[in-house]
Amino acid sequence: MKKLPFNYPPIIDAFSGVAGNVAIQMCDSTYTSLIIFNHFLISYCKKNKVAGFNWKYYIDDYVHSFSLKRLIKKQGVVNTFIAMIENSLYIHVYIDHFYISSSQRYMKEHFLHDCATVFGYDIEKKIFYVADNFEQGKYLIKEISFEEIKISVENNGNNPIDAIYFDKNIDFKLNKHDLKNLILCYLEQKCNLKKINKKNVKQVAEETTIYGIGVYKILEKECKTLIKSDYNYNDYRTFHVMCNHMQIGTLLIEYINKFLFEKKDEKFSIENKYESMNDEMVAIRNLFIKCNFTKSSKDVLRVQEQLFNIKEREKAFLLEMLEKNL
Repeated sequence: MKKLPFNYPPIIDAFSGVAGNVAIQMCDSTYTSLIIFNHFLISYCKKNKVAGFNWKYYIDDYVHSFSLKRLIKKQGVVNTFIAMIENSLYIHVYIDHFYISSSQRYMKEHFLHDCATVFGYDIEKKIFYVADNFEQGKYLIKEISFEEIKISVENNGNNPIDAIYFDKNIDFKLNKHDLKNLILCYLEQKCNLKKINKKNVKQVAEETTIYGIGVYKILEKECKTLIKSDYNYNDYRTFHVMCNHMQIGTLLIEYINKFLFEKKDEKFSIENKYESMNDEMVAIRNLFIKCNFTKSSKDVLRVQEQLFNIKEREKAFLLEMLEKNL
């Protein structure tokens, strides 16, 4: 039996592949700055109608991967995966949930998800430890039999099967200027960060991307869409991305209090208002989902009112931080 370090639940869980990476990064404290930088400035692509993080400027220089397809042809799925884990390598793979008995899609729907993370195995139980969105979109860890992994991977078409690993003890830090710029980008609803991820740049043209606090407008729009759909609108990804943003906001303030707010020998601290806003945003998301069942216009109105309230509070809090000369 061997399990590689994997922090569960990860602070980001809106996208399975990203969640897997962040769960690994959270096991190394030198990645804290990078996690904040990559995920605080959320975005919404109007063209694809999907919320996400700051893909255009997303830094992924510290993760490395290589394909396992040739090795699998020689050694088989199970032996290859075990060998990788023994060498402290994680596996990112599209698995067909149709063959996974712990998935809600088992024997119902072929579903190749981007992507699961395999981070451990147990020879006696004949299982792998796998993280993916297995039930109702929730990011979960499941024990999946060798046989189910084998058949689900063999039926993943031409999708990636990669071994991945991360650099250790990275030298990536955010100074006051970086943090101020990040907050300004969020408030000004634009991105003026310098380092562009060339792999993603074509997918996120500026004219079709909404940044930062502007994503609240999308949440408000989705409330109207819910009513127009006669309360049959199950896409709450934008709400979930905003929940992840609030969690990153909490981490951001913790980082500032720990490393940046110093004056002589005194330690100053900012009240972490993101903690309460995070709890409230989760409640708002859950109420939005509930509206599909209650079909209550009053509940939708409550969601809209609470969104406006939390948006104004977050804006005031960030402006207050800037006034304190971050």
